[in-house]
Amino acid sequence: MDHKLSETEQYLWNFIEHHILEIPNYSIVKLSEQANVSTATIVRTMKKKG
Repeated sequence: MDHKLSETEQYLWNFIEHHILEIPNYSIVKLSEQANVSTATIVRTMKKKG
């Protein structure tokens, strides 16, 4: 099932792709701070991407 990402969710996904080596060491709070998005945006994006 392919869910279309919002502009903010796409921004987050691009951030993750460009920082893939650092992300495994981040908490959801640190990721939200580094990417400048809310934790809710992270959860929504991950649910959509599976």
